[in-house]
Amino acid sequence: MEAESKTDAEIERRAKRRRLGLVIRGLIYVPLLGFFGWQAANTFIAGRRGADDNFRAFVQTSLHAMPAPRTIKLPNGEEMPVFEVTEAQAVEMGLLPEANDAQAE
Repeated sequence: MEAESKTDAEIERRAKRRRLGLVIRGLIYVPLLGFFGWQAANTFIAGRRGADDNFRAFVQTSLHAMPAPRTIKLPNGEEMPVFEVTEAQAVEMGLLPEANDAQAE
């Protein structure tokens, strides 16, 4: 009986040590993973903002390069600006495919 109680006590100690080990690992790795995830999210958001800013700057320069829009009057009385672009400007802005691309197909 004494041998059984020693083995039971040993099993219990091992189980407690395993639980303690899991708790310690959790206390170490969870904050680390949270920190690295937070940094990755910040980097992603900063990159997305940079790409958005670049796109907005491209659109602004494209709009400023175009001539002033003329306005037309719609049947309901509203006025709508109409931008007239040449074919070369449309290709440069990416609105039309280049002539070489159509011939390659």
